[in-house]
Order: sequence, then C-alpha cells, then structure tokens
Amino acid sequence: MKALHMVLLLALGMTTMVSCVSKKKFTIETSAAAAREKALQDELLLTKGRVLSMETVNANLTQSVTTLQEEKLRLEGDKARLEDQIRRLSSEQVDQKQQFESALQQQVKALEQKELTLNALQELIQKRDEKLKTLEEDLKFVLKSYSTDEISIEFKDGKLILTVADQTMFDAGTALVTRKGREVIGLTAGAFAKYPDIDIAVVCHTDNTPPSKKSNSRDNWEFSAVRAAVITRVLTNEFFLNANQVSATGRGEFQPKGSNETKEGRAQNRRIEMVVSVKMADWGTRI
Repeated sequence: MKALHMVLLLALGMTTMVSCVSKKKFTIETSAAAAREKALQDELLLTKGRVLSMETVNANLTQSVTTLQEEKLRLEGDKARLEDQIRRLSSEQVDQKQQFESALQQQVKALEQKELTLNALQELIQKRDEKLKTLEEDLKFVLKSYSTDEISIEFKDGKLILTVADQTMFDAGTALVTRKGREVIGLTAGAFAKYPDIDIAVVCHTDNTPPSKKSNSRDNWEFSAVRAAVITRVLTNEFFLNANQVSATGRGEFQPKGSNETKEGRAQNRRIEMVVSVKMADWGTRI
C-alpha cells in the first residue's frame, strides 16, 4: 500500500512537471507568434507606406508625363509655326533677293548705257574741239596780216568766235562794207567752206550811241541787224558759202564788252562776231 502510494505520488509529480513544461513552452511559442505577427504587421504597414509613397510618386510621374506631353505638343506646334515662318521668310527673301538683283542689273545696264553714251559724247566733243581748233589755225593763217586790234579769235564754251572791229568791216555809221571788210569776209568764207558741218552765226553789236541818220535805222537794234544781214549776203552771194550754214543776228547795245562811258569801251562794243559751232543735228545721229 505504501508502495502504491509512492507510485501515485511519483506519477502525480511527473504529471505536474509535464504540465508545467507544456505551459511554459506554449507561452514561449505564443509570445514568439505574437512577435512574428507584430513584425509582419509592422512590415505590412511599412510596405503599405512604401506602396502609398510609390503610388504618390507614380501619380506625380504620371502628371509630369502628361505635362511633358502637353509641353511637347506645344513645342511641336511652335516648331511647326517657326518652320512655316522660316519657309515664308525664305521665300520672301528669295523674292526680295531676285527683285534686288533684277533692279541692280537694270541699274548696271542703265549705267553701262550712260557710260557708252558719255564716252560717245566725249569722243564727239573731242572731235568737235579738234575740228574747231583746226579751223582756228586755218583762220589765223589766212588772217595773219591783220592786227589783233582789228581781228581776234577765241575758243570758248565749245564755240569758235572770230571778232572783227567795226571800223575794219564797215564805213563809220553805215552798213557799207569796206574793202578791207570784204577781204576779211572772203578769207573767212574760204576757210569756212572746208567744213560743211559747221554753222556760222553773224552777230553784230553797237555801243549805246544812237545810229546816225545816214544809217536809215530807227535804233541800234535795227542797225546791228541790218549790218549782220549785209555780211551774211556777202558770205553767201559773193563767196558762195552755203546759206544753210549761216544766220544773222543783231544785238544792238545790249551785250557790251566794255564801258560805254569811255571811248575805248565804246570801241570794244562796236564789233562783229562770227560765232562758229559744229552742227548739233550731226551729233544726235552719232550718239
């Protein structure tokens, strides 16, 4: 009986020990499970936070992409407009360049034509001057026996001017040609005849003294015109100079060379001029 009691006590002790060991293990395992659960929950929360953060980033990126796409479209539109403007400007520049080049070419052609005309004109002027210089030498040669007080020759403004003193050409106060005057007319007519392309204008001048009664002229204008006509008739009728080359003009007292207040000045003013020029009509056909 005592032995049985000992066995029972031993069994009860072992049961109690087993029970204590199992409860401790359970507690440990439960704590571990709770810790793992908490760790998982913490990780889940962290993961959710990361997911939320990533979703926010993704939303921001999506918005950025949308914004960039819109900006891209705007830039593409701007690019297209700029390219169109460039094409238009290029086209306008080409047109302007062509217009400028065309205008420049026209100006160059006009300038070249003017240069040709100018060269031709200069050549004609040179030939004209050479011709009149040659005539001047001819006149000086045939009139070399006359003094400079009687006859002078001047080249001025493209014309040759032969000036004869009034007392050499006419009897005083009349339109009657003197012997010496007729000789001068004949010599000059011979020199002029060599040049069929010249014009000779006979221009008579007076001082301011009224014409004498024997002149049968109302005033110096008429008197000078009569004298010019007389010389022209002698040139053409007696020395056969072509009448188409000769003209007569009276200037009276209105183009004086000297002062009418002095004897010397009045003598200068009483003069006959034969103004020689090359026919302008011939020039026009040569340019």
